[in-house]
Amino acid sequence: MATAICGALHGVNAIDPALKAELDAVNQLDFNRYATALAKYRQQREAV
Repeated sequence: MATAICGALHGVNAIDPALKAELDAVNQLDFNRYATALAKYRQQREAV
């Protein structure tokens, strides 16, 4: 979850691709899905 938050705050490209690949393999989660959802939530909160 911490990497998804990092991706939401700084963009998914801020995370080293090798680290992201390892996290995806180990966690078997769709990291991009969580980062995108958190980024969208952040944008909504900032618009208020």
